[in-house]
Amino acid sequence: MAITQPATDPSAAGRLTCKVRDYYTLTKPEVNLLILMTTSAGYYLGSHGPLGVTTLISTLVLCPTNN
Repeated sequence: MAITQPATDPSAAGRLTCKVRDYYTLTKPEVNLLILMTTSAGYYLGSHGPLGVTTLISTLVLCPTNN
């Protein structure tokens, strides 16, 4: 059996670019942005009185768990 090896090894810059691209794909920033936008809109529509910016930010940053 013959062992096949790639014709060229990717350079360090190529590997870094690939890793950054993979990380970007895994984090799905477009979907996360849409979630933040709809959460902000729902918070605004559900707020009574003046909009509390500090509570909005804590709502967006903190993620409570259902334990």
